[in-house]
Parts: sequence; C-alpha cells; structure tokens
Amino acid sequence: MPTTSAATTRPASAEFTPVQYAEQVRGVIDRITNGPYTTDSSYAIGSVPQDTPALADGENVDLVRATCSVCHATTFITSQPPLPAATWHDEVYKMKEKYGATFISDENADKIIAYLSAHYTPETRRAETPDAVRPAGQP
Repeated sequence: MPTTSAATTRPASAEFTPVQYAEQVRGVIDRITNGPYTTDSSYAIGSVPQDTPALADGENVDLVRATCSVCHATTFITSQPPLPAATWHDEVYKMKEKYGATFISDENADKIIAYLSAHYTPETRRAETPDAVRPAGQP
C-alpha cells in the first residue's frame, strides 16, 4: 500500500476559496468614522511623555548628555546598575575604541568618567536616588 504525507493530500471536502477582506474592513472603518477618508487631517495627541530619566545634575552633565547621546539615549546610563568607577572607565573607552566614538577626546573621556563616577557608582547612586523612586524601606 503506498504511503502519502498529510502535506500532499487534501480531503475532497476541503475546498480553498480566497477571501478579500479589504472592502469588508474598510466598510467597518467607514461606519465607525462616519465620514469619507481625507488626506488633510491633523491630530493632536498632547505632549509625549519622556521615558528617559534625567541625568543627575553636576559638573560636565552637558558634556555627557551631548557626547553620549550622539550614539545612544542617556537611558543607557541611568538604567545601568551602579557601576564602580573603574568599570565606567572601561565602558567609556570601549565606546571610543570598539564602538567608533572616536570623536571623544581623551580629555573629554576623562571628564565623562569623572561625571559618571561622581553620580552612578554604588557609593554615589544610592545617595542621589529620590525618595519617590527609592524602594520602600530603603534609606
């Protein structure tokens, strides 16, 4: 008895009929909007919430914001766990040497590292965490 795969056989009762949904969907949309489509509409959604926490205020914050945001959002800084100063040094130089941020001079890299070390290390991050976002029970 020959064998056949399920992929190549179709029961006789299964007829395939293509269905066009575009007109059906458009009819539903037309009934909801109560009007014809136009290309001259404008919509106001209000202000878009900023999901990027602000960088901590401090010396060279503008340099950090301007330099680092050339390649990535500053959320990459604020969302990191607190890192030791030596790790921030390695991260900044990794950006320069491995990821192509060659526009950062060594002098500016040192300023960026000093800023990050002053605000985003285990010792400094906890002190600057606002009460509103500090976990309950944390000093």
